[in-house]
Amino acid sequence: NEKQKEYDRFQYDQPQIDDQTGKQLQYKNVLVQFVKEWDID
Repeated sequence: NEKQKEYDRFQYDQPQIDDQTGKQLQYKNVLVQFVKEWDID
């Protein structure tokens, strides 16, 4: 949301809606974390 300078939250390509307010979740800060991953058998 450029007007409010917030990021809209999506989950599974759909807007993630707050159950109590009925509005899409929005955040002012977003953290991106890159980590190494591996399979454990």
